[in-house]
Amino acid sequence: MGETSIPAVDNYPLAATLIEGSGDGPVVIFSSATAVPRTFYNKFAQYLVDRGAAAAVTYDYRGIADSSPARFRGFNARMRDWAFQDFTGVVEWVKARYPGRQIVGVGHSFGGQALGLIEPQDAFSRYAAVATISGHFMNLGNPYTMWATINLLGRPMTHLYGYAPQSRFGMPMPMPKHVFLEWANWCLKPGYFFDDPTMDAQARYLRYDRPLLSVRISDDIWGTVKATEGVIGRYHSAQIDRMVLTPEDAGGEAIGHLGFFKSRHESTLWPRVADWLLG
Repeated sequence: MGETSIPAVDNYPLAATLIEGSGDGPVVIFSSATAVPRTFYNKFAQYLVDRGAAAAVTYDYRGIADSSPARFRGFNARMRDWAFQDFTGVVEWVKARYPGRQIVGVGHSFGGQALGLIEPQDAFSRYAAVATISGHFMNLGNPYTMWATINLLGRPMTHLYGYAPQSRFGMPMPMPKHVFLEWANWCLKPGYFFDDPTMDAQARYLRYDRPLLSVRISDDIWGTVKATEGVIGRYHSAQIDRMVLTPEDAGGEAIGHLGFFKSRHESTLWPRVADWLLG
């Protein structure tokens, strides 16, 4: 396991972890959930390499964890940059480093949304979208709590601090101001970013025509069927498999929005997704 830096499309340096093995399987690219650091995924990444993947790459989006600037004030990144600039840059880096090698992906929450937005979608032979949901507040299991948290607490605190402080409203890491505000604006739209005309999201989504695994978590308060299908159902050209994981599948352990990637699920949940991803 080694630490490296990967240039985004605009050459912004992204902190990354590269795990290489002796297997002849695909290279796995991990794209994180909103404000979740890459290190959260490293154990599952190592597990996939141990299962035969040739390598796995995790990375931090700009403004998150080790890809953060020295100061957030004046940092103008938007959430769309995580897809258009960062994810795309990582895909191109992997293609150059492993020419001819099959590439597969794991996207958690926003990471599953971002697949449909990037240009080099055809780099992936298959992609697993875990707990990937539309952020429109009325699709969630706690709609009014989420609306109030974002709009009555999150927006004012973000303008006050110049960034979104995680301790104030439960985000795993601080978020850059304009990343948070763009996400907050999308969460007010019934179609999420599909209702943002500057994104051209639906046309972009139609380009992905490979296998896609949707992993919905039954006890994820945000992961309702409506929220999940608000994104997964937009991949009209994809060959979609739908998997629902429950606490019963995890031996009675809670899972939630973040829990799939915790190592306590190595013998219960991880093999099901690994089997699909690695074939």
